[in-house]
Amino acid sequence: IVTDVLRYALLQTPFYFSALVLVQALASARLYGAIAFVGMCNLGVKLLVSFLLVPILGLQGLMLGTAAMYCSTLIILTVLLRLQLRSKTNP
Repeated sequence: IVTDVLRYALLQTPFYFSALVLVQALASARLYGAIAFVGMCNLGVKLLVSFLLVPILGLQGLMLGTAAMYCSTLIILTVLLRLQLRSKTNP
């Protein structure tokens, strides 16, 4: 069972490390409100996906919920940073 759970947990790795870089970019731009917004979105996504998948898949569903959270984090951070860069280049 442990190997199955860890196999699902590995799905979050690329999203996690990519999001780490983007969070640092937001922090360097002093966009702390955006970081807080992403954190609230993370909570909502993880709760929703975990609520849906844990009854079906058990612990694997929890790991998929975490992977979905980090994936959504990466998407939201990418959109926020693109908007930030566009506003800086087009005053």
